[in-house]
Amino acid sequence: MGSWNWGITANCQNPDAAWTFLEFLLSPEEILRMTNANGAVPARVSAIEQSELYAEDGPLNLFVQQLQSDMAVPRPVTPAYPVIINAFAEAVQNVVSGADVKAELDEAVQTIDQDIEDNRGYPAPGL
Repeated sequence: MGSWNWGITANCQNPDAAWTFLEFLLSPEEILRMTNANGAVPARVSAIEQSELYAEDGPLNLFVQQLQSDMAVPRPVTPAYPVIINAFAEAVQNVVSGADVKAELDEAVQTIDQDIEDNRGYPAPGL
């Protein structure tokens, strides 16, 4: 489970306008427009409730069941996420191509650990 997030930076020149845009973009109707185009599961219950695809008898209701039963696991909350997903994706691709599973996962772990070490554990700003 997981998707990209939207936000407003502290350096935004016009935060009120940015907030107005985000309110529009994250309305149930616009979420459905986005998810119908990109195939993602809507991130708001109010959007899911408006979708025939995710309704109780809808073809994608399985995803709703997974979310409601805690089968879905959130992505890790870390700035290292891009490195984690890339290392894992590379390992999976290499395994699918015939590489040794343990060796590929060990290499992914080394890549991830090195990134975290290179970034001093990604300390919170000001620490």
